[in-house]
Amino acid sequence: MGTITNTGNVRITTDHAFSETQAIGGPATSNAAITVSQALANGTGDSQIDQAFSSAGTLTDSASVTFILQGVGVEVDPGGTGVSFATNKLLVVKNTSLNGSGISVNGDGFEPWTLAAEDGLTIPPGGFVALGSLLTGVTIADLDEVVLTNLGAVTQTYEFMVVGIAE
Repeated sequence: MGTITNTGNVRITTDHAFSETQAIGGPATSNAAITVSQALANGTGDSQIDQAFSSAGTLTDSASVTFILQGVGVEVDPGGTGVSFATNKLLVVKNTSLNGSGISVNGDGFEPWTLAAEDGLTIPPGGFVALGSLLTGVTIADLDEVVLTNLGAVTQTYEFMVVGIAE
């Protein structure tokens, strides 16, 4: 097997501008912006990654898909090597559907960002969630998994990505 290198960039920018013309007192304006930008070099330290996994798929009527993040190497990288994370730096789930009830995201691999493994959230059609701890990451335990479930009868499509450090 050859040398494997993983690098990445995370860039999320959102901004908002508000303006209202008032009858008395002149215009009211407000601007706000939040930017997250982090380069991730190859390696196992702060702001580094050495492993990535991504998947895209379809969930039919109430179907689920489970991604095991550590322990068994079921999920494979683009080179065909099984992945097993010790640290998760970024988890992204996008519902690429145009309609339907949405996709739920939960499981103990999602727990570092929730209060308990059974907690989760719903991603509506066209929605996404990006959760990260880009500097140090969050610890993944043995057999931790992330579960995506279609919440209705209308087929949902998704994109899933996790990057981090191998165990």
